[in-house]
Amino acid sequence: MELLRVLLVEDEPVVRMMIETRLRAAGYPVTSVSSAEAALAQLAEGRFALLLTDLHLAAMDGLALMLKARAIDPELELIAFTAFATVEIVIKAFQCGARHFLCKPVPPGELEQHVAHAIDRQREQREQRFLLQQIRQVSHTVAEPRAPAYSTARYEHRHSVGPLRIDAERRQVQLFGTSLSLSQSEFLLLSYFARHPNAVLSHEQLTHEALNLRCDPREASELLKSYIHRLRARLATVQGGERLIVSKRGAGYLLQIAEA
Repeated sequence: MELLRVLLVEDEPVVRMMIETRLRAAGYPVTSVSSAEAALAQLAEGRFALLLTDLHLAAMDGLALMLKARAIDPELELIAFTAFATVEIVIKAFQCGARHFLCKPVPPGELEQHVAHAIDRQREQREQRFLLQQIRQVSHTVAEPRAPAYSTARYEHRHSVGPLRIDAERRQVQLFGTSLSLSQSEFLLLSYFARHPNAVLSHEQLTHEALNLRCDPREASELLKSYIHRLRARLATVQGGERLIVSKRGAGYLLQIAEA
């Protein structure tokens, strides 16, 4: 699986550093550049999930950049921002493919929310393509099934662990009696955690067994950062939920449940 990277274009060094710091703190791999020309060079060398660009740049402006970027990668997510917004420029930004338009300075949380939505869309699209590719490969391969690297024992549709109540059939989750709204990937991860409480689960185990994705250890680690960040954010909406998923540096993650 490819890493879902963000390409940030901002010609003001201090603003660029502040935005990059916020995105990295939210768990996103970020490459930041100061010009549209540098951004196009990055897009020509490698794939990004999202282009986040200021519109007022020195030589080539953000509008022209978005058009050229989409020509390189038609599926690239685009978010534009500026400190000098007018109705005309907002309309032009959307015509150039921007999905969101933000005004600087972007309030805390708003930037991260829009970036999360853009990354979610890219992730779902790439997962679907990846799974379809695997299905096509399997359909053309005749071989004996191999034993999985990790246990895939069947579990009851409904199970409880600590404050969590999970109904796999209805895809419903309750935490301390409060219902949570989770994406498909978040639900799969949490369900897998719940079946292995207080056990350290490796990055590869979680991506392979919980999300049904095959990637190398480095990709698995990077991929899980954003997944776990979003899942933690969902759990944190309920008091006490922010302490459930614990990182084990270099090893993986665990669902920490107090022993009865």
